Amino acid sequence: MKLAFTISSAAILAALCTVGCTVGPNYHRADAPAATHWDVAEPWRESAPKDALGKGDWWEVFRDDDLNGFEHDALQSNQTIKISVARLEQARALAAVQISTQFPQFSTGLSPERHNSLSFRPVFLQSANAFPAIALATAVLLSLAQSRKTVTRFLSPSTMSSTSSAGAVAA
Repeated sequence: MKLAFTISSAAILAALCTVGCTVGPNYHRADAPAATHWDVAEPWRESAPKDALGKGDWWEVFRDDDLNGFEHDALQSNQTIKISVARLEQARALAAVQISTQFPQFSTGLSPERHNSLSFRPVFLQSANAFPAIALATAVLLSLAQSRKTVTRFLSPSTMSSTSSAGAVAA
C-alpha cells in the first residue's frame, strides 16, 4: 500500500513538473529594440580611447635631464617589474614544459659495470659498490705515503745534525 502511494505521488509530481515547463503553442518572443547610436548632449561626447598607441618615454617631452635620470633609475630598480618579468619567464618555461609532453620522449642511460671471471677477488671488491672501497683504500695509502715522507724528511741525517748542533749551542 505504501509503495503504491509513493509511486503514484512520484508520477503526479513528474507530470506537474513537465507541464510547468511548457510555454504554449502561440508563444512569440517580444521585440526589444536597442539603439545603434546614442545622441549625447554637449558638453559630453563619445569616448575614443587610444590605449593601443604606444606611450614611449613620455617624460622626455619636458626635456629635463634630472627627470630623465630619475625615470631611468626608477625603471632599472623597480622590483615589481623585475618580479613580473621573472613570473612571465617562469610561465613561459612551464608552458614549454607542458608543450614538450606532446612529443615523443627518448632517454638513454650509461651504467659502467666490470665483469671479472677471477674468483680470488677480495670480499670488499665483490660488492656492487666496489668503487668507493677502492677510492677509500687509495686515499688511505696516499695519506700514509705522504706522512711517511714527512716523517722521513724530519728524521733525515741533515736535519738531525742541524738540530743537534743547535741543541749543543743552547746547552
